[in-house]
Amino acid sequence: MTNSTNVLVINKTQTTKLLFLKKAFQALHLKRLFYVQDVRYSAKSQGWRCAYAQEWPIYTLLLVSFSALPVHAENACTTPFSFDETVVVRHIYDGDTLRLSDGRNVRLIGINTPELARKQKPAEVFAHEAKQALKTLVKKGQSIHLIYGKDKKDRYDRTLAHTFLASGQNIQQKLLSQGLASAITIPPNIKFAACYLAVENTARCHQLGLWKNRAALKAKQLTNQHLGFQLIQGTVKNITTNAKGIWLNIDDTLTVGIRPDNQHLFDKKIINNYLNQPITIRGWLNKSRKSTPFYLRIKHPLSIQHASTLSCH
Repeated sequence: MTNSTNVLVINKTQTTKLLFLKKAFQALHLKRLFYVQDVRYSAKSQGWRCAYAQEWPIYTLLLVSFSALPVHAENACTTPFSFDETVVVRHIYDGDTLRLSDGRNVRLIGINTPELARKQKPAEVFAHEAKQALKTLVKKGQSIHLIYGKDKKDRYDRTLAHTFLASGQNIQQKLLSQGLASAITIPPNIKFAACYLAVENTARCHQLGLWKNRAALKAKQLTNQHLGFQLIQGTVKNITTNAKGIWLNIDDTLTVGIRPDNQHLFDKKIINNYLNQPITIRGWLNKSRKSTPFYLRIKHPLSIQHASTLSCH
């Protein structure tokens, strides 16, 4: 697609791409998925930004952005820019962590896979399948490409990166598309976040992998057995704000917290509009010492949505 004189010229190949993306838009229900009240997520350069729009069809934004993707972009969660590093894989730990030949451990940004058994805690459902899927994608001694996150290390000193096969395919996307991972957005590492969520949504609506016969947990039904990463639905009973954060009470069972260091990413009007509404939140569920039995911290707007955005109809 070129626009050297402000006239849009589309050749046959690119027309095919645009038609493909429009069809994908309809299949993925992107308009529902990224429409958080009057906030829509649109593509911009390497990542995704939060943009306010009035009557723009969201697929128009996506079609414009699609022109920036490389020719081999049947893999949507990709980048038109170069990779940060090419590395060799030595070992696969689990579905979202691998070890490189130079001794570094790499945690795949933007996804979470079920946990393997540890410390007398049994493996989560599909944990072994997720690990095997990553081993199938990436063999010992194989080279992969990395794009680092803005935060390059986590608290366990693991390198944080988006990972790509030699073909340019995004490994995180491959795992999400098989229903073997959940999308999670942790700022400032938000590149591809909306794309990962869209791929997860497709797998979930097709009941693939861990989404087979599984819906979001109901907040009222939470127990200590659910501690860990979860997708949870419930109704916001009340919202309070103080110096320590914004606190949403979900069905008198779960407190969702937005701490001050992340509040600039959220539109407080939208948060307040969730009062008495059904919402879906995602993240790591913990026991709470607050007024509810459980607590979950969210760090990005993609971790909280109106429940209707996850509809597959």
